[in-house]
Amino acid sequence: MLCAVVMKRIERTAAIAMLIALSGCKKEDLGKTGASSSASSSLVSAPVPKEIGTKFTKKDPTVGDKRTQDEKSEMQLKISMKKQSFEFAEQESTKCEEEILEVSNGAVTKMRVTFAEDVKTKTEGSRASKPKSSAVAGKTYVVLAKDGKINVLNSKDKPASGPEARLVENRYRTLGKPDEVIAAIGDRVLKEGDEVPELVRAIESELQPKDKKIDNKLTFAGTKVLFAGKEGDQGIFDVTVTMRVGGFMKMEVPLKGKLRARLSDAHLAAFSVDGPINLELQERDKKQGLEGNGTMKFALNTAYP
Repeated sequence: MLCAVVMKRIERTAAIAMLIALSGCKKEDLGKTGASSSASSSLVSAPVPKEIGTKFTKKDPTVGDKRTQDEKSEMQLKISMKKQSFEFAEQESTKCEEEILEVSNGAVTKMRVTFAEDVKTKTEGSRASKPKSSAVAGKTYVVLAKDGKINVLNSKDKPASGPEARLVENRYRTLGKPDEVIAAIGDRVLKEGDEVPELVRAIESELQPKDKKIDNKLTFAGTKVLFAGKEGDQGIFDVTVTMRVGGFMKMEVPLKGKLRARLSDAHLAAFSVDGPINLELQERDKKQGLEGNGTMKFALNTAYP
């Protein structure tokens, strides 16, 4: 009898233990199912994160667009040897009023240009020359890019004279190609500190001399462009670039400055750099006591109606 009672209690205890175990498993399974359901729900309902940074919107030039480009450059150089010294300075100022007449595949192929100002001033020692205007100052031209060549017409739709045509062609030699600043920035979001190597070519192109005779004597090194943030409706880029000038007297010019582009269309708003001029002297020059230094500045501002 006792054995039977014990056996019943054992069976009863085992049954209770089994029920408790089964109950625990069900609760655990339910917990897992609930967690999985909650995770799935959070994945579905999680909001899309907003873009962090500054947004540029690319807009290609269109027929009828107008702008005024105001470009100024300045160079000062002092050379001394023993007790003798020579100082030289040159300032250039060019103001162009532009109207787009034709566009093809996002590139301007025809433009009307009025040179409201194109003047140069030189100073040697204490003697400053009078400002000298170029042959294109005060005149209007139509510039066309066709078959890889730049054609320049005067205000009477006739081919411009040789000297005038060369001056205009040198300034607008990139006509017929996509704008390098617009192409480099494009539609994108930039964060402060982002490097923008696509702008390197545009920077070097802006600093390229308008006189083709100097092209083969000028090289660039260490060009770097970093996004610095925005101010109002413009994005700001920090620029560093070193110009090296060859020839009889070699020079190295480390420049720093800023480039500004409009957020609404990625068009250039302003670009400026400045820095010291360092002469790269040979040992024989140093032994003769030759020394030299100077400064260089460049600024381009673009105004849109």
